[in-house]
Amino acid sequence: MRISEIINSIETSWIEEFFDSLSDKREIINLGIGEPDFGVPEEVKKIACSAIAEGKNRYTPTAGLRELRELIAEKYGSWWNVDLDYSNVILTPGASNALFMIIASLVKTGDEVIIPSPSYPSYEAIVRIVGGKPVEIPTVLEEDFKPKIEEINECITQRTRLIIVNTPTNPTGYVYDEELLNSLVDLASEKDIYILSDEVYEKFVYDGEFTSCNKFRTKFDKIITVHSFSKTYGMTGWRLGFAIGDKSLIKYVIKLQTYMNACPPSTAQYAVLHSLSSPYVAEVVKLNINSYRTRRDLIYDLLKRRGFSVSLPRGAFYIFPRIPLRVNSYEFCKKLLMSQGVVVMPGKAFGSGGEGHFRITFAVSPKLLIQAIELIEKFVSYYNQ
Repeated sequence: MRISEIINSIETSWIEEFFDSLSDKREIINLGIGEPDFGVPEEVKKIACSAIAEGKNRYTPTAGLRELRELIAEKYGSWWNVDLDYSNVILTPGASNALFMIIASLVKTGDEVIIPSPSYPSYEAIVRIVGGKPVEIPTVLEEDFKPKIEEINECITQRTRLIIVNTPTNPTGYVYDEELLNSLVDLASEKDIYILSDEVYEKFVYDGEFTSCNKFRTKFDKIITVHSFSKTYGMTGWRLGFAIGDKSLIKYVIKLQTYMNACPPSTAQYAVLHSLSSPYVAEVVKLNINSYRTRRDLIYDLLKRRGFSVSLPRGAFYIFPRIPLRVNSYEFCKKLLMSQGVVVMPGKAFGSGGEGHFRITFAVSPKLLIQAIELIEKFVSYYNQ
């Protein structure tokens, strides 16, 4: 069988092998899956069911419902004090789809894309698929995985087309502050480079305030942000995200969506159209975030008291400890699963900057977090004997 060389070169064997091992029947504690454990708010479910019953199941416009695009533009324009209208917004079948179409619209063969590492694995994969070259900028635990502007600047060449940031960050939980984002925008403006800011965890911030790259649109128009309803409303299987960007770029992303997706999922759009203006849904989200803050504090304390080197995540629902053994991250995670039945993700999955670490998702019950950390401690103690 002849397969595209680019697709064939993308490394997924470790993922397949790792998750194939979950197929046995024994009980496991899964701290590997990156999705919220709270359900879709009841009010949102009812709106979705009503939309189905009312026959709102057909194709919508390619870029999504105009009234939902207008509402998103109104809210984000108000939140970040920028002038937006519906033509700045495209709705997509999940944020991952938005990432792919944006990168495909911007990156040509041979273009370089700067990505702070560790990072969400799809960034590097998508860049390679479209013929670009990922350029990783390593970050370190001792500095809370904060990227350095001077290191980004040093890696910019004539081929650099795009800088990808993720705030809050998967897998580290780092949240970009306003000063860092402002410096990054100034650098991108000086070099005439696009910024793609993945902000799908924007509601999951536990300390301080979240700053969106949308805040800087008045000083630089080559900014595009990606957002998701999947995480915020616990509807990961409903597949609905969106992007906000310059109208001229959004136009080309819409063109690509015409041939890739036809349109975003209709039922999810009608449900979200209601949710964005619902005080009830806003209160449910607030309670969920408070619950996750408690779990964040718990998992951090559990790890620190057991001697793990770890940075306190300010956002998202992940924590990224250093492996306290002389073993690579893949072997650590595989042996932990085999011996203790605990699933965590190897740091190498998140780029070269992630090696030597493992990712824990704390989007599970506090009881499971406590059990899992006890088992991880048991595994480390046994391995050190």
